[in-house]
Amino acid sequence: MDRSSKSLLFFVVLAANILSVQFDWNIGIYLTKPLLIPLLGWILFDSTSKGIRWIWIALFFSWVGDILLMLPQDLFLFGLASFLLAHVFYILHFWGAWKRKAQPFRTIYLAGVVLYLIGLTAILSPVLGEMRIPVIVYGLVISAMLLFALHAGATDYAVGAVLFVLSDSILALNKFHTSFLLAGSLIMLTYGLAQYFIVTGASMVEKVERV
Repeated sequence: MDRSSKSLLFFVVLAANILSVQFDWNIGIYLTKPLLIPLLGWILFDSTSKGIRWIWIALFFSWVGDILLMLPQDLFLFGLASFLLAHVFYILHFWGAWKRKAQPFRTIYLAGVVLYLIGLTAILSPVLGEMRIPVIVYGLVISAMLLFALHAGATDYAVGAVLFVLSDSILALNKFHTSFLLAGSLIMLTYGLAQYFIVTGASMVEKVERV
């Protein structure tokens, strides 16, 4: 199956998951959510670049995080830890891409990321309670992931990282601050697109580097 067909299948499953979340259909969620990351892994199946290994590991921890957050038990902290590890490996991948491209450091990127982190922390900090330290640590790591992605020299990386931050920001605001309509669907939409752009970005960068 070619990449376009694999991508189409991924988006069909993602759409089914979003609809299941929107209509609170647990069976649909349990059937579709565990498939999202393996389908993205399928897109990378033929990739042999050494840099891709970090993407594979990040996808694995993302999949574990998906499962933990999907279960009815309160495993949020464990899910948070799993996604934190995923971002560490995404950072390793983006750092390698940044070094290969020899992109200059952009102060404006740093300023934007710092402003985001300060703003979101200021909003959430008063309502986090005992989750304050874990959430702030996670915020620092995902902010670093975003900064490295912006410097990695690929538009798909930047788009994917921004969407990932957006997804997690919506999740945090909905869980800790103010719940709002369509939050679950927006979280999954931005999360699915984020992972897709990162994976397709890695696939395209590898092809360019082979040439």
